[in-house]
Amino acid sequence: QIAHIDPNIKMIGLHLYDGLFKVVPIDPRGQLKEAFNIRLEELQVIDIQFLFVDKEKLPTILVLYQDPKEMRHFKTYEINIETKDLAPGPWQQQGVELGATMIIPVPLPIGGALLVGEQTISHLNGDKNSTKTISMGPTVIRAWGKIDENGSRYLLGGHFGTL
Repeated sequence: QIAHIDPNIKMIGLHLYDGLFKVVPIDPRGQLKEAFNIRLEELQVIDIQFLFVDKEKLPTILVLYQDPKEMRHFKTYEINIETKDLAPGPWQQQGVELGATMIIPVPLPIGGALLVGEQTISHLNGDKNSTKTISMGPTVIRAWGKIDENGSRYLLGGHFGTL
């Protein structure tokens, strides 16, 4: 995916080029404002998603990326529309599963995100300082859908059409 919408409808984010994230602010009336670019220090972005945060907090993105040694990591950034800049977010983790390919944001009150790999699925929540991981047989997850509005259950689809 290249286009992402902040769950609180404050902005649209576009990951168009390596190292660049374009932000299109949305005013309270739903009108689009002038877009601006933000530099990402991570050049090999695997996935990027807006997280569900309280409305009074800055929009936050979770970036899953690969470093030059082919290790995968994630970190969060808060986007400040006034300064048109990124600030380090509340959490990050070095050395996640090498097969991690997908981030699924989890709505509040649960919050956080699911990090989907080829052999594990992890629920990450830096705000609550918790990580829970389950293992699964080797597979490549290609699609997902939320079953419950509160984000407690998801349906995942593998590359062979299995659910």
